[in-house]
Amino acid sequence: MPSLSQLARTLRALSLLNLTAAATFVNARFTIQRPIYAIAHMVLRPEAVTAALSHGANAIEVDLIAWKEWWADHDGGDDSAGSTARELFIFIAEQRKSGKDITYIWLDIKNPDECPKGKACSIQALRDSVNATRPYA
Repeated sequence: MPSLSQLARTLRALSLLNLTAAATFVNARFTIQRPIYAIAHMVLRPEAVTAALSHGANAIEVDLIAWKEWWADHDGGDDSAGSTARELFIFIAEQRKSGKDITYIWLDIKNPDECPKGKACSIQALRDSVNATRPYA
């Protein structure tokens, strides 16, 4: 990738040669807008989704632990679980359908190898749960 000084020299040379179309192309390459995510951390319950959105988050990080099914849970302790993953996904989908700006969901899976395929706590079941609750599926 060229350095900024090399790009500046190139742009000056192009403008001297009156090659504005090429200069515009070079400039456009460095002005492409990319998304910026304000990620709410450790969102485990619907109330936390509401709070995150009210604080300006447009992305959510959900910690997930496989027990008998998937739970929003960070620590895996006896009293640390939030909602089930499905309940949380449904709530997030409802928020998106109502126009809330949720553009990215990060699933922080704490124990991905806990359950075999075909069980309610398998990665396959988690994927199916996400797909079943997507607002624009």
